[in-house]
Amino acid sequence: MKIATGEFRGRPLAAPPGKATRPMLGRVRESMFATFGGIEEDLPVLDLFSGSGSMGLEAVSRGASFVRCVERGRPALEALRANVRTLGVEDRVEVLAADALAPASWAAPDGGSGPWAAVVLMDPPYPDLRGAGRRRVLEAAANLIDEVLLPGGCLLLHGHPRDLEAGAVPLRSPGGTPLAHCDRRVLGNTALLYHWKASEA
Repeated sequence: MKIATGEFRGRPLAAPPGKATRPMLGRVRESMFATFGGIEEDLPVLDLFSGSGSMGLEAVSRGASFVRCVERGRPALEALRANVRTLGVEDRVEVLAADALAPASWAAPDGGSGPWAAVVLMDPPYPDLRGAGRRRVLEAAANLIDEVLLPGGCLLLHGHPRDLEAGAVPLRSPGGTPLAHCDRRVLGNTALLYHWKASEA
């Protein structure tokens, strides 16, 4: 596994042993960030279910000013922290050992309130998008769009195509918050749901 683009292109990343963590393929990450169109450059990113950090560190490589990586699995955390040290980006990456779906994990880095992230990355384990956990993931995505995502920003939800149909996330507009629109891309066994938050008028 390697960084696909940007400042650290070609640099290898450690992955935890076993199959519990499934890093996104480099070609998928490259396509995903190309679709963002550079909105992550010089802006903050929230990376949830970080695993070994392949998505969040790709954002750093492409110029994100700050990335918070949230992960609670011990083997994945060890690989994530090792990758941050190897790339020497401790000043730009915060590693948080916590539940990715807990609102406390989404707090603004400066202690303020309101939207702060230009990009929110969600890569939950496939089982979390099936059965009892599915509703919690999708409701969290909706709350992140409303409460954390900056106007004009994008929330990306990654999963298997059969688990992520267009319209899976219950978009809403509490208090007049601009609605997001959704684009769905399928690359082999991977589905990417892009939720773009409307820019403020």
